Amino acid sequence: MSSNPFSVGDSGPRALTCWLASLTVVAALFAHSLARGEDSQAYLQIELGDHSGSVRRIAVAEKRDLLVTGADDKTTRSWALASGRPLRVFRTPVGENEIGRVYGVAVHPTQPWVAIGGTSGNANTSRHAIYVFDLVSGQPLRWIDARGGDIKRLCWSADGTLLIAAYAGAHGIRAFDANGTMVFEERFDAAVYALATSPRGLLGAVAFDGALRVYEAAGGRVQRRASLTAPAPNAVAASFSPDGKSLVLGYFASGKAPDIVDWQSGATRALPAPARMKIENLMSVAWSARTGHVFAAGTYGFAQRKVMLVEYDAVGARIVREETVARFSIADLAPLEDGRIAFAATDGSWGVTGAPARPSRLPDLTGPENLRVATDGQRISWTLNGGSTRVLFDLRRREVRFDQGGDLPRASLRRGLFDAPADWENLTRPLVNGARISLQPDEVSRAVALFANGHDAVLGTSRALYRLDERGRIVWRISTATEVRAVNVTRNDRVIVTAMLDGTVRLWRSADGHELLALLVLQDGRWVIWTPGGYFDAAVGADALVGWIINRPADGTADYYPLARLRERFHQPRFIDRLLESLDHATAARLQREAIEREAAASGTPPPASALPVTVPAAPRVEQLPPVLSSPAPADLPSAGSAVKIPIAINTQSPVARLEFEARVDGRPAATHVVAPPNADGRSLVWLTVDLPPHGASLQLLARDANGVSEALSFRLEQPATLPPPAKPPAAPRLPRLFLVAVGVSEYARAEYRLGLAAKDARDFAAAMGAQQGKFYGEVITRVLVDGQAKRDAVLAALNWLSTAAGRNDVAILFIAGHGVNTASGKYFFLPYDAREEDLSATAVAEDEIRNALRAVAGRAVLFADTCFAGKVIGTLKDRNRELSRFVNDLASAENGVVVFAASAGRQLSEESEAWGNGAFTRALIQGLSGKADLLRSGRITYKGLDYFVSEEVRRLTKGRQTPVSLSPWGVPDFALAAL
Repeated sequence: MSSNPFSVGDSGPRALTCWLASLTVVAALFAHSLARGEDSQAYLQIELGDHSGSVRRIAVAEKRDLLVTGADDKTTRSWALASGRPLRVFRTPVGENEIGRVYGVAVHPTQPWVAIGGTSGNANTSRHAIYVFDLVSGQPLRWIDARGGDIKRLCWSADGTLLIAAYAGAHGIRAFDANGTMVFEERFDAAVYALATSPRGLLGAVAFDGALRVYEAAGGRVQRRASLTAPAPNAVAASFSPDGKSLVLGYFASGKAPDIVDWQSGATRALPAPARMKIENLMSVAWSARTGHVFAAGTYGFAQRKVMLVEYDAVGARIVREETVARFSIADLAPLEDGRIAFAATDGSWGVTGAPARPSRLPDLTGPENLRVATDGQRISWTLNGGSTRVLFDLRRREVRFDQGGDLPRASLRRGLFDAPADWENLTRPLVNGARISLQPDEVSRAVALFANGHDAVLGTSRALYRLDERGRIVWRISTATEVRAVNVTRNDRVIVTAMLDGTVRLWRSADGHELLALLVLQDGRWVIWTPGGYFDAAVGADALVGWIINRPADGTADYYPLARLRERFHQPRFIDRLLESLDHATAARLQREAIEREAAASGTPPPASALPVTVPAAPRVEQLPPVLSSPAPADLPSAGSAVKIPIAINTQSPVARLEFEARVDGRPAATHVVAPPNADGRSLVWLTVDLPPHGASLQLLARDANGVSEALSFRLEQPATLPPPAKPPAAPRLPRLFLVAVGVSEYARAEYRLGLAAKDARDFAAAMGAQQGKFYGEVITRVLVDGQAKRDAVLAALNWLSTAAGRNDVAILFIAGHGVNTASGKYFFLPYDAREEDLSATAVAEDEIRNALRAVAGRAVLFADTCFAGKVIGTLKDRNRELSRFVNDLASAENGVVVFAASAGRQLSEESEAWGNGAFTRALIQGLSGKADLLRSGRITYKGLDYFVSEEVRRLTKGRQTPVSLSPWGVPDFALAAL
């Protein structure tokens, strides 16, 4: 193995300097992978900061307070063992369907290394690899030629000289030495899922057919000691007793409890199955290092969502205790030295006994009977949390509502085809009209539904989606990336809807099984909808929940690009509308392209090439991607002085000299200085020094090139416990100043654009903030532009003034009320007094002009936007798309740092009433600033308090028809906007 740049306890510049030097070596180690044909395609993935798929393996490094998990979502993640806080994401190459799933995770016994393996290899790659990463820095150390592509487990020998892998497909085990050279191989007649090592230098392997072999594995050598037959087939887990004399085996078999095998004598003891366990299993096992007890878990308790961990007295072969630890099946167990047990679950959660489990953030859509679909397929409803919450999503309106949709049609079943759930639910050979359907060996049926017309049916399984005819014959089969948990069919039979284990709802064309759309809705109301090619629409704060995984052939890793980083090209809400109408990606792309070209021709400008959709696949090309940053520096960063120096690794298509580095402390710009060593095979190495203000809690680093802006690296700045006394007492801080631009247009140059109260809203908001002079602000400087004053040139001049006037201790606010529209390509424009919709680029204020002004503000920057009015507009303007989600997401991204309040969500329109004297949004703002948003009775109105009050008040005023939204960048602390 390559030498590790950190030793236990290393920190600070010495360790980081070693790390920088090591990356040059790492680049050389991986350089030859370019010649191996590594797949560099892009793949979409959910990213919630947690696992978005079944956690298959769990490993513990107690001395480093670390726990590592590998999952079906094709990521491996490390966590702080004591707190459960996420630390690193280790991304290895991925591919279609199951390619890239992680089934092997092993932490080295003495070095800070983690080995990762799983399902690899497809038509585009010849490499089957095991990847080794540095646990501390997160950087890749090397890849090992695995000689096979379906690794089911990994483990290190007790002395750390060997890495052992168990395989299905190429059934057997292989051992690799410290140089990555294979030193041992033994084939089995069946897949090997069970692999275990003992502190005494033993290795045990058990095949699915019951073949059990024990070896000595130490000093870089493997030698067989015993060959036996397990008491039963289908063993998938094994664990040695502390003395190394016995193995406990867990089975993927209904009703089967674990067995204990004395590998020297061959004697076996069957452990009893719990009385309540029927067809479930106890497939995962672990022998406690301290108590000598055996622990087992699997699917026992799954039906009640109370999955049990069973503790056995190994000597007496009796059950000591049962404990509910998870809601879904337990896929793996790992013993801790203090006697506790770590467990991994198939809903993406994990935990350690004696402490609260880290729950999955994925929505739980389980329940075949709970998925309901409107006749036209435009409204879909399902339940969360085992049925306690119902969600309704309107695809046409892009609107989420909770506790509605129970009246939509549920999936239909008919006697004679599927007589009862017992014929198909959770079976490996479901019964269809009296005939058994042959699934893949490890595939289980989960849900069924019938077509409204004819006699066909759809079957969802743990691996695929099927269309069946009335005799049970397969019309088509589509592999799915995760389990199908529920299915339904629209009453016109055109679309199949599925609820998936990864928390998504997916739409499929029933004629051929082609996937149309995926939809993710979180319990906080955020949602994102996307096509297989990555075109998407998203709610405020949701376009970072999904992104592209793109393999990096040069170093055997993969990078993640959130959709938010590619929104200029991929944010295509109108394309999704057309796809829902046509059910064909090529047709939708053609219609959208024609609409963009017509609009461009009308304005006399060429259409933006980046906004023109293409047919699937539409994955981004590597040469068009923004930079990716990583760092070995800890998330909690010491900041004792006036500057902090951080090492950065950069994956980029541009030379470092062409990159612009940016830093933001608490969301505001900070100065940076860069020292850039030479490039090392595409991985650039830099030291980035950031000038820090006297006080700051968070730091974000970004890099920008011609392809866009990187995802931010985020750090928490730790102040020293004690500070030296100041040389002289600090001067009393001056009150901040407020710089406000308020623009409201009710009377337009074109009479047909007329609105009611937008101008009054701007004047009233400016007056409310002006009253804060002498209270919260030392000075309030305002520029109010209403109606004829708000011509384009005047608005642009006011934006320019706002961008430069505020200092770091000040607040800059932009309030805009009037019409706002999106072009066919998705670009947002605010309409000033003299705007003409046929020539927006020359007469309206573009989103980038607003963004550039606000992102340049040295102090706090806040936008209040009410530009989706439901006024009585005539002409084509009434048909314009007025969504603000993309604009809000862009402004509140790390590189722009703006706190944004928008009057309405999705495709809602804003309401105004003479009875209120303002629009609902402005009325709520003014009431909140007057004191009603002081929820903590602190005498100050913070932006978070104002957000909560405005949201509730506007909902009340409009009887739920309008829902304001707000978004703030990561790391921006709650700050006051007004005082009482």
